[in-house]
Amino acid sequence: MFKALIASLIILLISSFCFAETIVLKSGKTVEGKILEKTDRYVKIDFEGIPITYFMDQIDKIEGDNPLAGNVKKKKGSLVIVGDATLTYASYLFELPTGWMPVINEQIMQYTDQIGFWMGRRMDSETAITVVPTKKQNGQGFSDFINATKQKNINEAGCSPDSMRECQNFKSLPDYPYKVYNWDCPTGTYGLSVFMELPKHVIFFNLSGRGANANCITPYLDDFNSVISSFKWVLGLNDEEIGKVLKKM
Repeated sequence: MFKALIASLIILLISSFCFAETIVLKSGKTVEGKILEKTDRYVKIDFEGIPITYFMDQIDKIEGDNPLAGNVKKKKGSLVIVGDATLTYASYLFELPTGWMPVINEQIMQYTDQIGFWMGRRMDSETAITVVPTKKQNGQGFSDFINATKQKNINEAGCSPDSMRECQNFKSLPDYPYKVYNWDCPTGTYGLSVFMELPKHVIFFNLSGRGANANCITPYLDDFNSVISSFKWVLGLNDEEIGKVLKKM
């Protein structure tokens, strides 16, 4: 499952830098546009190049919105809480740097509900951060995940054999063993990936941008590192425990 997911992830990163959501108003009107800003009071969207603000008391729902994937609360920036549909397979917390927001669309939400997948994007550029937790199966080791990712990128995402290279320059601060790789594909997408090994899981962090070299992601390396270093893994986080976390904020 992990092999297919990572290949799908690379393709998704390449093709989905323009995100649009559907805002359903209480009047019955629907508006589709890219969300520029979302707070507890209002949502600001880009509608055909024009920024429009809708207050929450006007909105019935945001189609594809998932309270787990979009549960952002202020605490020295933002704290993101993510979990899968059962909140038993993958639950984790991390601080979301200023200028980033969760991506909410149907495809992303499907991944989030199934496996705890999370994607966020910069509000001012075509840059994305993704977090993908995967449980080890049948004696899989750390290197198996990395090799499978590299091979799938070559076979299914159109990347060259040397598109994924070990990176020695980026130093993250996780509490577990990790490996770092750069990758680039002919489509003009460049990324930095961190594989972090937990006792029973491997967490895949990815920073990606549009460009032929590292210049497209270099300005966001500190943000990426802050997501990794603030990452907290919790198995079996349920609604009651989430409520306790939020009350402490």
